[in-house]
Amino acid sequence: MWMQRMAAGALALLAWGTIQATDSKHSLQSLTAARYAVELRYQQYRGGNELPTDAARQQVEAHLQRSYLLRLQRSPAELKRAYRAEYRRMVQESLFPGRLLELHDILENDPYLIQEILVAPALVKRAGRRLSTEAAPAAPFELPEQGLSTRDVLEARRLLESRTPLLTTESIDESCIPDDVWSHGGLDDVVERGNSVIVWTGSEMLVWGGRHESFVRLRTGSRYDPVLDTWLPMSDAGAPSPRDSATGVWTGTELIVFGGIGPGGASAGSTGGRYDPAADAWTPISTVDAPTGNEGHTAIWTGSEMIVWGGENGAFTDTGGRYDPSLDRWLPTSSSDAPAARSGHRAVWTGTAMLIWGGSGAALFGDGASYDPATDSWSPISNVGAPAGRVQHTATWTGDQMIVWGGIAGVRLNDGGRYDPALDQWSAVSLVGAPEERERHSAVWTGSQLIVWGGGVNPSGFSTSSGGRYDPATDSWTPTSTFPAPRSRSGHGAVWTGDAMIVWGRGPSSASNLGERYDPALDTWSEISTGTAPTGRRNQAGVWTGAELIVWGGTDYDNRTDTGGVYDVTLAQWSPTTLTGAPERRERHSAVWTGDRMLIWGGTTVPGDTKLNDGFAYDVATDSWTPMTTLNAPAGRTEHVTVWTGSEMIVWGGNFASSRTDTGGRYDPVADTWTATTLTGAPEARDGHAGVWTGTELIVWGGVRASGIFWLNNGGRYNPATDSWNPTSTSGAPSERSQHTAVWTGSEMIVWGGWEGRFLMSPFQDGGRYDPAGNSWSAMPLSGAPSARTYHTAIWTGDEMIVWGGQPVPDAGLEVSSGARYSPASGTWTPTSEVNAPLARAQHVAEWTGNAMIVWGSRLTNTGGLYYVGNPDTDGDGIADPCDCAVNDPGTFGEPAAVINLLAGSDAATFTWYAAAASGGAGTLHDLLRGRLDEFPVGNGASESCLQSQIAETRATDVDIPAPNTGFWYLVRGSNVCAAGSYGGDPERNSTVCP
Repeated sequence: MWMQRMAAGALALLAWGTIQATDSKHSLQSLTAARYAVELRYQQYRGGNELPTDAARQQVEAHLQRSYLLRLQRSPAELKRAYRAEYRRMVQESLFPGRLLELHDILENDPYLIQEILVAPALVKRAGRRLSTEAAPAAPFELPEQGLSTRDVLEARRLLESRTPLLTTESIDESCIPDDVWSHGGLDDVVERGNSVIVWTGSEMLVWGGRHESFVRLRTGSRYDPVLDTWLPMSDAGAPSPRDSATGVWTGTELIVFGGIGPGGASAGSTGGRYDPAADAWTPISTVDAPTGNEGHTAIWTGSEMIVWGGENGAFTDTGGRYDPSLDRWLPTSSSDAPAARSGHRAVWTGTAMLIWGGSGAALFGDGASYDPATDSWSPISNVGAPAGRVQHTATWTGDQMIVWGGIAGVRLNDGGRYDPALDQWSAVSLVGAPEERERHSAVWTGSQLIVWGGGVNPSGFSTSSGGRYDPATDSWTPTSTFPAPRSRSGHGAVWTGDAMIVWGRGPSSASNLGERYDPALDTWSEISTGTAPTGRRNQAGVWTGAELIVWGGTDYDNRTDTGGVYDVTLAQWSPTTLTGAPERRERHSAVWTGDRMLIWGGTTVPGDTKLNDGFAYDVATDSWTPMTTLNAPAGRTEHVTVWTGSEMIVWGGNFASSRTDTGGRYDPVADTWTATTLTGAPEARDGHAGVWTGTELIVWGGVRASGIFWLNNGGRYNPATDSWNPTSTSGAPSERSQHTAVWTGSEMIVWGGWEGRFLMSPFQDGGRYDPAGNSWSAMPLSGAPSARTYHTAIWTGDEMIVWGGQPVPDAGLEVSSGARYSPASGTWTPTSEVNAPLARAQHVAEWTGNAMIVWGSRLTNTGGLYYVGNPDTDGDGIADPCDCAVNDPGTFGEPAAVINLLAGSDAATFTWYAAAASGGAGTLHDLLRGRLDEFPVGNGASESCLQSQIAETRATDVDIPAPNTGFWYLVRGSNVCAAGSYGGDPERNSTVCP
């Protein structure tokens, strides 16, 4: 960081040395060449070598056409901010930082190419639906302006290199995340939730916390940009503990959340946090003198303080507190003349006072009070003409009045009142044309109208999609349009953007990630994006390509689907699979990865649960589908076993029409031909079995037999070279079961879990190890094993089997987010961490990436997680040993980051800066270097001196005054036992004065 200080006692001035971005004159041809080079590297990651020569040009042309539409919707400054935010997210969340560095090198670290080849396509995809519905002006190949700078790229490289310091072939994909740790990365676009905090920042809607359908409290959040119709995740590093029913205020620069209900329904306590969207960072707020953590309290922002008041935590309260974020300090609100203790009231800020009204406690209240923070005093407000007492109402400040409307008082209400604090006077809100009675609705003020929408209505309490616009100037209502019909909801959140109302989420007992935008000028509704991840689903198929997770098909909220998505772990982003030429919608199909294609086959579709015997090949490089021949294909089926041998896909068993089958087939994708598997010696017909490929044989085991409802504990081994079967031994085998899992270790098949519905009607907690060489079984220990379950997943890491998720009671809707790792070498189980684990789920997808288990999807969610194993962290500093330059020092793990924000105090002698420990650890110290302005370049001046050396503080003083007509410059760097950091610059500045 660079600073200069002028002579004669002048104030120190900050000189931001602007680094100019590369002056490049790119063309369609250069972008195409760059796209081709990146895609060729991806093919190598996937294990394939072929790449259509025209694929890159088609991708670039399609991107530029839609990117042009994107630029029409954003100013250059706004788009630059979006580029930088997306780039930062990509760098922070990449699963394979080494690969991302490789892509930087392929693109010659050129900011423009990185922007257009890696970053901009993600923004285009996120805004895809809106872009596809607007006509494109005739400028398909107009090259975008440059948004990313050389500085952005250098900072990204430093972060990536700190995560992956050794860029060798062996370490390129080595994770720096320690063993037994969950990370969500970009897998979670927008988590379904209710009772979350929702605020408008002036450019974004922030959604944080809340409760998922499974009553899991959340500590995650997302940021919605209505101009681009896109979502970005909020960092959860340092976020408050999981909770719902918290309050949130926007200060102008930060979101402050407080209180709420934590896991298990317990109070979240007097805790909270401050979120800075510019830095994507959380800071905890003080709990000293904070109010009691409540639910049903209110919070408002005064311009300098957050005032929290009321609520309940076992008892109703009439206390509150004022939080000053600049001092991180709480002061209590006066209890003298305070309103009666209550919860469920509403509060508004008038500009000088907080007005609270309504709620319930010892009674249902129809009164209120005014709180003046300047005098810390309460005064009652008039009850004359006030509405009747109620809860679940809304209160909105118009600029000179508080409008109270709706709610419930035994019955739902559609009346309200307007309170004028200047006159201490109420006036009624007209009932003529008012929306029907409701509670848990939303209300926003547009500047001239109050928009009321949604909520639970009489007599059933079911939610509605109706609403109304109230004009206080004329005391009149106008209904809001219900076409196109927005989804009905209650307990949702709503914000006013300046030209539209956005409604989002649900609550309190249900969750959603759906939202709508209402334009009052046009009286029209439009859906907003739910992100780029595929919709939540079960019974889908998934494969790992070596670079991406591909999921396709399944049941999407009880409707079979023909959609899917590709999750790029290097860029941490989703892309949809094309619908052009896609297979018929289906579920319970199978999928394998061939090395350059995903093959999907079979499954069931509508109408009548028709069993399918067709399949398709999906090319991820060209985002295209190709049908497979059905000539000689096996009969249509579900719940079959499918494996890839290296040259063929083998399908066997399953549910055929209304019975089970013992038939199968081998598919050769090169010849596009099917060959039937022999029936001679084949195991009896079954479905719900499991299977593995050993390298020479298919082993199938367990399942449900065809005759009667009986479960099996036998199986068979199929050798495609000889087209022959051999039975597996039943001596010592696990008990009969279906819907279990099986993995191949390289020498054994391990089966675990599942259920048997004939007698026990409950899942198993045991399993067994099958050795095909000896045709023998050995038992697995029960000690430390995961709880009994079925519909779980199991993957093999190369050393361990990881079991995760599933249902403890089949088809009962109960799901778990726990698991365990089994080591055959030691014969022991180790539980998987539940800290930051994905939401509980079953019938999801799980794949092994080479350094992490990736989990995604289920019936209720389109979220996922990455579970890291195999990376020891000796000193426990949160950085795995392969990426830790000081494996025995818990305070140090990498080269310090560049120092930023070097500032001079008003006394021209005190200097402060941001710590360099972001990538170096708590053991990082600082050096302060000084030189004369007339002695350049840095490192050559005789006057250079080390003013402070190896200090932990981020401030220092210099009382020396420069000679007349000259000045001093200052630089700061961080250093630790790993290395000395950088003084900055491009090329970097160097000086040997400081040690």
